[in-house]
Amino acid sequence: MTDYLIKKSITVSKLITCCGLYSDDIVRKSGMKTDIRILPVRGEYRYINTSININTNIYPVPNLEFPFLGVHITPTMNGKTLLGPNAILAFSKEGYKYYNISLFEMYNYILFEGFYSLIKKYYSFGLHEFYYSITNKIDKLQNFINLSSNDLSNQYYSGVRAQAIDKNGNFVEDFVLVQDHNILHVVNAPSPGATSCLAIAELICDKISD
Repeated sequence: MTDYLIKKSITVSKLITCCGLYSDDIVRKSGMKTDIRILPVRGEYRYINTSININTNIYPVPNLEFPFLGVHITPTMNGKTLLGPNAILAFSKEGYKYYNISLFEMYNYILFEGFYSLIKKYYSFGLHEFYYSITNKIDKLQNFINLSSNDLSNQYYSGVRAQAIDKNGNFVEDFVLVQDHNILHVVNAPSPGATSCLAIAELICDKISD
């Protein structure tokens, strides 16, 4: 399938892209410009070993400075309980592990002017999240439930979210569409993207039709 896509050209009258972590790259490759840059942010989850009678999500009070929900407790459909996620800058756009490193992708976002502003404003938060990750601290949830480090399983998984920032180092929390003639790029579709997906689809259809 990959060889087919590389060798085969497809002509279309209208093009809509929704490329997540690579959305800013696709905008530039199409010859268009955007002041938005996508940072890969890894969120890590761990299972709780202890049997806990929880049948709903438990969230901390959100910090309105950041577009993250914070570390919370999530019961799963298979009867297990998840703890997480944190929010750590990944070293590649598919950096699900610490050793997943792409110098080229890091080069692209490190040179972005908004990256330095972001680091300057939120370096203490970033260091705290990194420390939380490598020490598996659970003190954030002590107000909700009685847990110790022995209650955490070694089994964990992670995801990488596409976090958009602007040239001033601000988190972009709104939907961003970049359009030129018959090409429309969905550069940023933050939470609640799933909840509002039908409204987003209607907006995209209207724009590409116009």
